[in-house]
Parts: sequence; C-alpha cells; structure tokens
Amino acid sequence: MTDVKATGWSKGPSRFDIDGKVGSPILPASTTAALTVSQILDEAPTSRFHRRAVLISGMGFFTDAYDLFVIGTVAALVKVQWNLSTTQTSWVTGAAILGAFVGAFVFGRLADIFGRKVVYTAVAAIMIFGAVASALAPSFLFLVIARLILGLGIGGDYPVSAVLMSEYSNRADRGRLVGLVFSMQAVGLVVGPLVGIVLISSGVSDPLAWRILLGLGALPAAAVIYFRRRCQSRPGSRHSSRAAPIRRRRNFTNSPMERSTRPLSPTTANI
Repeated sequence: MTDVKATGWSKGPSRFDIDGKVGSPILPASTTAALTVSQILDEAPTSRFHRRAVLISGMGFFTDAYDLFVIGTVAALVKVQWNLSTTQTSWVTGAAILGAFVGAFVFGRLADIFGRKVVYTAVAAIMIFGAVASALAPSFLFLVIARLILGLGIGGDYPVSAVLMSEYSNRADRGRLVGLVFSMQAVGLVVGPLVGIVLISSGVSDPLAWRILLGLGALPAAAVIYFRRRCQSRPGSRHSSRAAPIRRRRNFTNSPMERSTRPLSPTTANI
C-alpha cells in the first residue's frame, strides 16, 4: 500500500509526497495524518472518473442479464424448431445458470490471484465465444454446451464487476454508485425480450430470430473488453502497486488519484 504523507503545511498551498513526488492534495489542508492512496480515493469528490467506472462495471451487468434472460424467448422458438422435450428445453434454459454458479467461484478466486484486469478480459472473451457459439449451434447438445460456457463467463463477471465499482467509489457516494451498476442488470433484463419482440414482429423467421438474439449478446461483451482495457485495479492494491508510478499510469488520467498529483492554485488547494 502506497503511503501519502502531508508536507509543507506552513508554506503556500498544501502539498504531499507520493513515492518521493510532490503534488497537491484533494483533502483539506488541515489534515495532518499520513494518508494512504485508498483513503484519498475514499474522500475524493464524485467525478467523470467515477461515472466511467459505473459505465464499465454496468456494461458487464447488462451483458450478464441480457444473456441470461433472453433465453426464455429463445427456448420457446427452439423447442418448436427442434421438437425438444420438456427436459431438453429445461437444459437449454438452465445451462447458463449452472455455468454461472461454477464461474462465480472459479473466476472470483482467479481474480484474487492474477488480478481483476486479467480476469475482466478473460470472462468477457468467454462470453463472446459463448454467445457466438450459441448463435451458430447446429444441434441441441451443441447449444447446451455453448450456453454452459457462456454461463462460466457470466458467473465470473458478477464478482469482478461488483468489486471494481466498490473499489473506485468514494465513501460518500459508494452506495449510490454501486446501485447504479446493479441497475444495469434490470436494463439488460428488459432489453433482451424487447429485441425478441422486435425481431419476431418485423417478420424475421423463427429459426433466424433466435440465432440473432443469442448472437447479439456478443456485442456488449466486446464493448466490455474495450472499456476494461482502459481500466486498472485500484491504486494501492497488490496488483497495481507493481505497475508504473501513479503519475505515469495513463489509465488514471482522469482519476482522483491522478488529479491529486497535479498542482492546484491557492484558491483550489482546499477542495
């Protein structure tokens, strides 16, 4: 954990040292105790950086919900096309949920070992593969296996997305920001069936409609990879402390920690 110590309290704007580098604080000048990077982030005001973190984490929850709940429409169409029994239809519906149960345990632990950024990319790639494979499924068994793989990625995304927002949130707005991330799940839940209604009502054939529904799940997962490539673990965590100095981390250009290393004028030093 990087220690941030207050210095120079009697001359000019308040300043502090981060690994030997001097910057201006985002905390009141009256703070005299040594602060950690985590404490600085806890006290930082809500900014564009936090809104971007909500978008990144929320996109994962949106993808999870879309892939899980769109299967209700898909199962109804596939049952008729392939003449599936009730048991077979249940496997189509529940395979992803079973995979999510296993994935949450496996990838939650892997995130602690290898870091969340690595697992972010891995689970999103798994979701893309699972969505595309499901859309191209030629048979019942292939579809079940593809949905099971998709579920592994979904289960892995749940813990890492939630922890991401919890780490970056400031103390005052943590509940609201985390709540916004979870609300994206409700959006995905609604969007999936709506897309199905639009496709079916527009005259798309049933065999094509369910494949499009499943394949569209790869798009938000691809967006997750793009946005998460621009995201690091929280400064001060064991996975980020081995990286380059904070001033040189381009992924934190707009973060509270990065702004804290930029000199402030005397009128803004006590933000």
